[in-house]
Amino acid sequence: MARVGILTCSNCTQDLDCASVVCLADLRKRRGFFEEYPHDERLDLVGIINCAGCPTKSAHDKILRKVRSLTEFMIDALHFSYCITALCPFKNKYAEAIKKEYPKIKLIKR
Repeated sequence: MARVGILTCSNCTQDLDCASVVCLADLRKRRGFFEEYPHDERLDLVGIINCAGCPTKSAHDKILRKVRSLTEFMIDALHFSYCITALCPFKNKYAEAIKKEYPKIKLIKR
């Protein structure tokens, strides 16, 4: 069983009212960012967090606090949503910060 979290875009979820429906369907059907998991493997969605918004001076700390809330429930992988990977100019900075602070978490960001 893999324990996963999803990181979504704050602008998309809050301003555009995205309910992460496509991310959740992909998880259930093992499509897209979740295709690496076999259909017979149980996936435990620990939680969905959104980014800290487009970076400000405190964005680094905010994103790490949000990820920490998932790590307390022992996630194995953190999936960057399609909106993060396709639209976010800061995704690599976020990934670097997360990987540095939480090196054991696998980041999925295709």
